Amino acid sequence: MPHSPLPRLLLAFCLLASTLQPLLAQESKQVYTYVEQMPQLPGAGGTGAVQAAILKNFRYPADASLAQLPGKLYLQFNVTPTGQVEQAKVVKGLSPGIDAAALDAVRRLPRFIPGKQNGQAVTVSFTIPLQLALNGPATTNAGSPHSSTTVVKSANEPGPKVAQNNVYTYVEQMPQLPGARGNDAVMAAVQKNLVLPADTPEGRVFASFTVTATGEVTDVSIQKGLSPATDAAVLAAVSKLPQFEPGKQNGRAVAVKSTVAVNVYRPDHVFEAREVATRARFPEPGLFAYLQRNLKVPAVVSTEKLQGWVGVDLVVQASGKVSAVTLTKKVCGSCDAEVLRLVQSFPAWVPARDQGGRAVAARQHLEIPLPLPDPGSPFTTPENITSHVQQPASLLDGTPVQELGALLTERINYPETARREQITGTAQLEFLVDATGIVREPRLTQSVCRSCDQAILDALKALGPFVPARQGEQGAVPTKLSVRVPFTPTARPAGAK
Repeated sequence: MPHSPLPRLLLAFCLLASTLQPLLAQESKQVYTYVEQMPQLPGAGGTGAVQAAILKNFRYPADASLAQLPGKLYLQFNVTPTGQVEQAKVVKGLSPGIDAAALDAVRRLPRFIPGKQNGQAVTVSFTIPLQLALNGPATTNAGSPHSSTTVVKSANEPGPKVAQNNVYTYVEQMPQLPGARGNDAVMAAVQKNLVLPADTPEGRVFASFTVTATGEVTDVSIQKGLSPATDAAVLAAVSKLPQFEPGKQNGRAVAVKSTVAVNVYRPDHVFEAREVATRARFPEPGLFAYLQRNLKVPAVVSTEKLQGWVGVDLVVQASGKVSAVTLTKKVCGSCDAEVLRLVQSFPAWVPARDQGGRAVAARQHLEIPLPLPDPGSPFTTPENITSHVQQPASLLDGTPVQELGALLTERINYPETARREQITGTAQLEFLVDATGIVREPRLTQSVCRSCDQAILDALKALGPFVPARQGEQGAVPTKLSVRVPFTPTARPAGAK
């Protein structure tokens, strides 16, 4: 009597299920750092809303050391597919008491709207910087703001200073400069006003001031200084701040005391790329177009089928000239020599700028591909494309993807119709970057207008290839990117270079 095939089928099914179960569990446990739809708090999107919510929950511990303030700590936590906050930890702290208070503030965050990747809710990791002021957001046990009683030492006075009872340090609506929100706007205004002596030491100066109920800046003083001349320059810069929109508590304008930490640099200081307000840019039509015209690829690249990326570190001076060129990654002797020759003959760049809008010297990292990628080469969409990689894709000049939207806004050749009709909006741009760095399958998932969309796609194409994403031992891998592009025809006249 022949055996029935049913037991074998059931056995095969059980084996398949036992194989798939851990794979599915592994997929569900994957933690992303960037997804197509990032988690957000109900009714408020973006990292700024998360920071504000943590600060609102934060309670300064009674034993907080003034030596640790002001300061910045970094918090990390995961938002699960159900929106819960888990695995909160301090990546870089200030003191045990302050760190514990910050973690408690994170754990009391409300449930998030979870992040999504390919339409599925996934776990996303956040790293949040938290800036704590010298006499920070003190609150009563009931959670209502009150005036500061934090004792602080002045750099020039031996005795303690106690804020007046009618001056708040944290209110429901903090003072802000007209048309600009947050501490970054205040810092930029201070830096713009700052005129330093030639022999200034480098460091930070802590200055406090009060914004009155009418928005005037008063009671400017130095809490911690560097030198008499530098401190005087900072006092003058803070005193020149324009009139604020005053802070409000219970709908009433009130006086609010603030402390700012002013970074002071010598004129010959070289900034890291991440420290500047605006990165240095290669002049238009861009770095890839320059490489296409001027790079002389050595014959050995073709004869030996070589393929690689030459890494270059350099400094773009405040004048735009390139200096301090160093190769950090090599391909072959003649390849490296050609890249070095080319970089040393670069035209002047558009220099980096600090918070005050001044041109400054800044470090820059480039990746030069050999041979140059061919955008017209055949392409088949890979089956497995990820947005979660160890080293994200970037532009050849080191510009990260996070800054791509703002860069495209500047580079768009705005159509005459859009300028005449004052068409504005925000486009959602999606595209693939293949393992050679070539942009593939660009499309707009959120449109502005027909000619507007085409102008955005043209601007992306003009940027040339990217440095591809890299994933551990796999090396370069294809990745999918999604970028929000503000479309503002007033940003630059059509056809301007």
